[in-house]
Amino acid sequence: IEQVAKSILIASRGEVVASPEALVILEETATLDPCILNSDMEEPQVIATKSTCFFHPKGTDHVQVDWTVTLQDFTTKPRERLAKRCDDWGLPALTRLRQRMALYVHPVVVN
Repeated sequence: IEQVAKSILIASRGEVVASPEALVILEETATLDPCILNSDMEEPQVIATKSTCFFHPKGTDHVQVDWTVTLQDFTTKPRERLAKRCDDWGLPALTRLRQRMALYVHPVVVN
């Protein structure tokens, strides 16, 4: 309850706030923006707004990705949205994606 109360004080509409504990977990799998790293990591931090995401998955530093979501994204079919996000990915990244998706998709579809 205390974490939520602190987050409510700093969040505006359309922002995502992470607790210090969540930031530690996020930092294991994502690269955090310097504005988060240079701030007080003992306090909740805004990690995303409607137009900006202050972190990106590790291993995607070489990929220029626009993580913002537009109305057009919602009207596009899921397969097309995934293809759009993966356009700039290299073979190793696509292979990792395939391996991860294979855990949730029937083997006939994967192969």
